[in-house]
Amino acid sequence: MACRSAFPQNSESTVPPNSTSSGTISSSDYETLDEENGRRLSFIDSRQLLFRTCHRLSQGSNERDRDITAGRLVQGPFPTQAEWYETISKHVKGAKTLSPHISLTSDLLRAINLAFKFQRHDMRDVIIFVVDRTKLDSGSVFDVNTAINFLGGKTEPMYNTEILVWQKIPMEAVICSWSLDELVTLSDIFTFLKSAGGQKLGKTRNALRSHADFPTIPRIVTLATRQLGMNPDSFTTMQLVMTMVAWTNKKCTMKELQDFETSIAIEERHEIDCALYSARDNSPHLDFREWRRRRQSQALHGVSEISGVIKIIKSFRNTENE
Repeated sequence: MACRSAFPQNSESTVPPNSTSSGTISSSDYETLDEENGRRLSFIDSRQLLFRTCHRLSQGSNERDRDITAGRLVQGPFPTQAEWYETISKHVKGAKTLSPHISLTSDLLRAINLAFKFQRHDMRDVIIFVVDRTKLDSGSVFDVNTAINFLGGKTEPMYNTEILVWQKIPMEAVICSWSLDELVTLSDIFTFLKSAGGQKLGKTRNALRSHADFPTIPRIVTLATRQLGMNPDSFTTMQLVMTMVAWTNKKCTMKELQDFETSIAIEERHEIDCALYSARDNSPHLDFREWRRRRQSQALHGVSEISGVIKIIKSFRNTENE
């Protein structure tokens, strides 16, 4: 039995075919769960999923099942403000010099758009790595505009969702990776990407907002867990699904995603949880309440405080102002 968006009138569970999971719970039970742990955590800065789009000629090492490394590895942090500014500025402007930074974005639409842009320019082995920010080395991740601001430079809207990682992304932080074939499958479902993918990001966003034919929540969950290979028990999968559900509501900027997660109706969140829970076809049985508690608990620990690289960069401005 497929999950339904409407709440059942009693607390009896349904069991989807070939599944060990109980399919859904009553409205009152779900509302109780929401009151116990109803935090909106998918799009806060310290929790956002990160995406690295690259190809065969991208700097550094970009292979599956290995650490991702920058093109230039250095012994330690730069001692001067000028060196930091130069390396960040050259990196984001696409200079040919090898960089100690690795580019990612918190904007899934931007990552996909870039992948199709690479395809249009005949780049080989296009891939998107999906990265759990909380598993990156402590203090190694910072956003471009924050760093540029601390270093006295001019921030740019085009860098709003560009994130840099210092030197290395450990293999353990990579949740999964998507080849171009898998991205084509995604565009078969979100069809606005077929015409707009690879164009300027603004055009892709406009294509999304004017689009009318979006997949259902169960179809989105099937895409995430079957075609894109994500674990239905993981909070990171819920983050991805929440992003795509926001797309169906014509929301795509990071601010829109944050607002959407805050305002999404409990019925819609219930449908997302129900579809993810039912996707556990080959997993050991786990009571819905315990499953949701474990998944949500993944979002409540392991987030590094802002420190490390950004703390070093910030110290230059503080020293100058003394």
